[in-house]
Amino acid sequence: MKKSALLLVALGGAVWWPALLGQPVYDDAINFERNQALREFDLPALVASPFFREHLNYWRPFSSGAAAIAWQGGFACVHLLALLLHAVSVGLLGSIARRLGAEPRVALLASALFLVSPVLAESLGFASALGDVLAGACLLGAVVVAMSSRPLGPVGVPVLLLAALLAKETAIAMVPVVLWVAIRSQVLSRAAWSCAGSACALLGWWAVRTYVVGVPLGPTGASASFEPGDRALGALEVLGRLVALPAWPWPATPFGALGSGAAAWYVGLLLVVAALVACARGWAARLRWQVAAALLFAPIALPAALWPALGEFPVQDRYLYVPAAGFALLVAPSLVRRWWVGLAVVVLFGAFAHRQIGIWRSPRAFVEHGLATAPQLATVQVMAGDLWLREAREQGEAALQQARTHYEAALRSHFPAQPALASERRAAAFAGLGWCVSSSSATVFPRDLERVLGLFRQSLIEKETAVAHVGLGVALARSRRDAEAEASLRAALRLDERLPEAWFNLGVLQLEIGDRSAARQSFAAALRCDPELEAAREHLRSLGGVGR
Repeated sequence: MKKSALLLVALGGAVWWPALLGQPVYDDAINFERNQALREFDLPALVASPFFREHLNYWRPFSSGAAAIAWQGGFACVHLLALLLHAVSVGLLGSIARRLGAEPRVALLASALFLVSPVLAESLGFASALGDVLAGACLLGAVVVAMSSRPLGPVGVPVLLLAALLAKETAIAMVPVVLWVAIRSQVLSRAAWSCAGSACALLGWWAVRTYVVGVPLGPTGASASFEPGDRALGALEVLGRLVALPAWPWPATPFGALGSGAAAWYVGLLLVVAALVACARGWAARLRWQVAAALLFAPIALPAALWPALGEFPVQDRYLYVPAAGFALLVAPSLVRRWWVGLAVVVLFGAFAHRQIGIWRSPRAFVEHGLATAPQLATVQVMAGDLWLREAREQGEAALQQARTHYEAALRSHFPAQPALASERRAAAFAGLGWCVSSSSATVFPRDLERVLGLFRQSLIEKETAVAHVGLGVALARSRRDAEAEASLRAALRLDERLPEAWFNLGVLQLEIGDRSAARQSFAAALRCDPELEAAREHLRSLGGVGR
């Protein structure tokens, strides 16, 4: 047992160590860098606030609290926590396999396949996906406790299910599976207590969640109106592709828009049929196959059913944390018959996972992957423009030209089917172009003011965003239209009071018109939103603020 554990630790370390070097990517900016409650370890604020963006109505206090604790040790500690939780999950899967009667070598192979599954790269390399790993570990632990004959079961099952729900709402799809395992594995009285306790935990979670976010369940993101036939076909594609990915993790990309992997979902449907047949043949006696199939299919059913509300990319690897465990349980008995086949699959998966984790090492790596795999998407082109616009602070005009090229390409690219998301992407492209023109050395104010204002106003027509209001305010301030500039910057803060650029530029404007006290407050607010904003720190020092 110790040798097997050491072997798995060495294998996992060899595959996943680059995750520890990962930088904040994509949504990490909102969830970590601009999350004041998390940075300041304000646990009451994290518990009482929705996770990620407020309009999505996600409530994940367990994930937020775990991330806040890990963040105190630096961003690498967030990744380290994910890896440690994954190690726990691997051990739990081995325990499930042994409790289901698998031979030690089958349990070891199942653990190894789950350990290095390439579809886990997003969950382990993307800090904002910590909740998927945390919820997955709780759910696998709940399955182990449900299969146990010890008195812990009636208490442990509800507690672990509640922890999983507090980590991520989608854990609700696994509640029936865990309770079914408890009924099959425990004596009737203990199973009844497990079910009753879980029902109480579920009701309490639902009530508190509704109180905090204001609606019973999510997601409530932008969704398009689809015909019933299109919804059904989309659900089949999402289901098939998510089932296929653990076995054939290609295309290996977080940009999982529908229609980009038609062949994969046909393969997935074949796997669905084959698994159903296997379960039907052993339905009465083979609990192992039933549990493995439930772990594979139950979590996938939820995104397949709700795919119109999941945004532009409903096929995401991070939805596959628990399904990857189910897949490993399903295939390990077949692969172990010829040891070299199982070894070859583990090595192949490990090599591919090691390569895949590199996508999440930095914003540049993430954008480069997007441009290589999905350059036709407006979302990818906007992300590339945003990257070059940030780098223009150091690289100057050359980077600005690159950013402008990508923003212009975005306006000619494929937009999401959801009208609200399409407007959001167009707004981002026009705002990006506005910043490019405004920041260019060839632009002269007030001569070129109307050109710049036109781009930002077009962005606001598409969708009112804080970024466009900030750009509008900066352009107006450079043309000495101070009252209009202040109104625009305050409009930005009404939309997003955590935007450091809005506070900083408001402070600059207030300083220029002589209101030093208000400027000091604005620079302090900018630093609270972004402690790394050195320009705000310098202004605060010059005004007699702390600034340290």
